Amino acid sequence: MGAEERPPPSFRDGSGSIQMSVKPLKRLLPSLILVKADQAQSLALNTTLNLLASEMAELAPGSELVVNRLADVLFIQCLRAHIASCSKSCKSGWLRAVFDPQIGVVLSAMHEKVEHPWTVESLAAACGMSRSAFALRFKALVGENTSGVLDKLENAKGRRDAEEGRQKAV
Repeated sequence: MGAEERPPPSFRDGSGSIQMSVKPLKRLLPSLILVKADQAQSLALNTTLNLLASEMAELAPGSELVVNRLADVLFIQCLRAHIASCSKSCKSGWLRAVFDPQIGVVLSAMHEKVEHPWTVESLAAACGMSRSAFALRFKALVGENTSGVLDKLENAKGRRDAEEGRQKAV
């Protein structure tokens, strides 16, 4: 099964699974994230799983919303555990960059406003860094410079817009 055909990540607790669509991160994630019981994050994960199981066992008004939010929390906790347990391979790259307090802010801004005329200066200012420190940190974490990332985002947006146009025409 190729990277494009991989099913979305799922979380299993022994009694079933919760499927979640995480298309933007899908290509960055392994098909399985294993969190060992002795990892520091396992207590938070266990607590969230218990809350989720409790909410699903006895449905009440607002349960769907609570379950969805808990699933979001669980997903983020799993990503944190994965990053924390990784060797050098998770200390850089897109997945690590997304969770970086400064570079993550910039990546979010770039995704939200693809059409904005971003410069290294404006991106550095958005996360409170100097231009040179930002450029070095961005390249070290993401693996390419900002113009390469912006080009990819613009191309992806163009493809999405074209696909939406085709779907509306049908």
